[in-house]
Amino acid sequence: MQLDYETYFEKEKRKTAYASGDELITEVLRLLDLLLERCLDSRGGYPREGSYARGLAVTDAEIRSYLDTPPRERVHDRTDTDLAGQLSLAYGHIDSRVQQTKARRPDIGTALWDVRELFALTDLEYIGVLLACSVQFELRYLRLYAYLQDDINAKLPTVGLAATLAGLCGSIETSDVQRVLEKESKMMVFFFEADTAGKYGAGLLTPLVLRRQMLGWLIGVPQQLSDGVFKKYETVHTFPVFFEQELSRLIQLQSQQTDSDSPGHFIYLEGLEGDGRTVLSAQYADREHRELYVLELASMLGRSGEQTDAIISEALTLLSIHNGALLIRGCTPDNLKSDGINRMCSLAIRYLPKQTILFSGEKTEVTSLCGIPLLRIPRLLPGVHTRLAMWQYFAKGLSFDEQVHFEELADCYELSVGVIADIFNQLRLLPQVKESETGEGAGTISKNELLSVVYRMNSVHFGTLATRVRAVYTWEDLDIAQSQKQVLMTACSRYKLRNRVGEDWGLAKKNAYGNGVSILLYGPPGTGKTMAAQVIANEIGMELYRIDLSQIVSKYIGETEKNMAAVFEEAQKANVILFFDEADALFSKRTDVNNSNDKHANSETAYLLQKVEEYKGVSILATNLYNNFDSAFVRRLTYAVRFEKPDSKTRYRLWTTTLPKDTPFAEEIDFEFLAENFDLTGSNIKAILYSAAYLGAVDGRGITAAHITRAMKYEFDKLGRMFQKGDFGKYAMYLPE
Repeated sequence: MQLDYETYFEKEKRKTAYASGDELITEVLRLLDLLLERCLDSRGGYPREGSYARGLAVTDAEIRSYLDTPPRERVHDRTDTDLAGQLSLAYGHIDSRVQQTKARRPDIGTALWDVRELFALTDLEYIGVLLACSVQFELRYLRLYAYLQDDINAKLPTVGLAATLAGLCGSIETSDVQRVLEKESKMMVFFFEADTAGKYGAGLLTPLVLRRQMLGWLIGVPQQLSDGVFKKYETVHTFPVFFEQELSRLIQLQSQQTDSDSPGHFIYLEGLEGDGRTVLSAQYADREHRELYVLELASMLGRSGEQTDAIISEALTLLSIHNGALLIRGCTPDNLKSDGINRMCSLAIRYLPKQTILFSGEKTEVTSLCGIPLLRIPRLLPGVHTRLAMWQYFAKGLSFDEQVHFEELADCYELSVGVIADIFNQLRLLPQVKESETGEGAGTISKNELLSVVYRMNSVHFGTLATRVRAVYTWEDLDIAQSQKQVLMTACSRYKLRNRVGEDWGLAKKNAYGNGVSILLYGPPGTGKTMAAQVIANEIGMELYRIDLSQIVSKYIGETEKNMAAVFEEAQKANVILFFDEADALFSKRTDVNNSNDKHANSETAYLLQKVEEYKGVSILATNLYNNFDSAFVRRLTYAVRFEKPDSKTRYRLWTTTLPKDTPFAEEIDFEFLAENFDLTGSNIKAILYSAAYLGAVDGRGITAAHITRAMKYEFDKLGRMFQKGDFGKYAMYLPE
């Protein structure tokens, strides 16, 4: 009895939706059974008991039949003229039900049928897919395929069997079969494991084994992705779009490409880790109703050639079956020229002509991939208002004291979205925050706690060229003329508002050198210049780094400029204050050019001036020798503040306020006498008081006049200052013999 369409399918269900994915699979397997039944019939009937091993021997009758047939008539796999009509009915039956299912039951997967249209499969290709899929559903097919392939060990379906079944439906050219086996063919890239036969080019005997991602999609069992190399990015739909302009640009490029016949775009997102390029890519995919997949290029290229090919196939398959978007991260000028990238891009151009692939890395000179221009999206640098939105977004649910102003943090700290997110992740680990989550406290975060985390996240690496200075002083500690203090306050306010004013008022467009702030502090030694630098750092809320001039200045031509370039390059990546103490050593007056050394010294000064002007942060320069400073240089600094030696009134205040209030002083100390009779700077007074404190501690009592007198003598000796015993007046009695 010959079986046909009506034997395998219930015609009355033709216009009904499938009740489940299993029902669709059952009917697709019936279509395959219809083919297999006709093939068995063409081979002389169904396998009977004992015939399972028929391929192990050839009977005399079979040989006589072969030889008795004229050579031109020896065709074993003839086209079944009736089969084409039966298959057409079966295909129409399944297709009708699939369309009903999509309209009424979109929750039911129809991938096993959709794959034909999605990949434009020929009959030969689709039959090969069904053969490879069938053994995942029913083991009976293994025995059947071994019988049909005349080999007890050939239980997996082969390319030859697929060609035989396709030949029953219509003529099959040898070239059609060969195209299936090509390494770069659609079937080998998306569907079949290329190394199943042990090598390429195994011909008709090549077993058909589906790649796991394709198999998982077809049978509705998702597969894990390549660990550490390829992953699906879980889009956070509630995450704000901080880079709307760049997102619009990506969508515009995709729209232009979709509406034209041009191949897909390759787009390079420039930047550093934490800039937000992955989130931007995810938001782009979300706007396009796609899933984003992320490929770590360095990890992929670190695998063997076969593993790399498998990962490429995995990536392209998922892009195809899920209408996905791909971001390739960790791109460098070298690995963008690798064979792996070349293969992926060429296959994408060939099989995914409308696909946009995103790449991310630092700047690269590569301008095209496989002949397609590599378009660029510049580094994502959020403006001050965008940064403020970031601070406010991540701060949700946290409590801060009144000294914390996100507007100032957004203005002073040019941080990426990733760094800001990490700052708040660290803040949520603070003990009081964790306690507040359990209802045991307010969980308020202080400004110092916030800045401490910011400092840790805002890493900078100067090596031996600079050292961090711990800023411990505030405005109350800085005892200088009010007019000069006001200049410093203005400088701090300017920096804290520089980006808001620059953007909102348009000042940044008119500033050729950026919106950094440079301050010159000049005056005699010990008058508070270093203290002022710390006060500025405290006020702005940024770390202070003192440049080590001994490491910067070099006698070798070009080395000083090289060192300075390294300092400013590193500083530009972070948010720190640069402090050049004794800056006249670097920024001295230019001289008349009498020899090559003079010319080089002048070029150094000009170069350093340029770097200070270009620096977007705060530069503080301190000098004891103002007259040695280049006047042209001074004119181009933002502010200059003169520090004078303190008068007697100021000295009295320094004597009485430098040490903490709890410090024990003897009543006999006459601070007015000390202020009136000793012309000391603030640093001198501080050194004397600290020395006296330890002398008192050694004696086991508070600070006395004797301790201060001894400490003062030590300070004079250190400074090389000559004095007479009578200079100490009533305190002379305390001088050591």
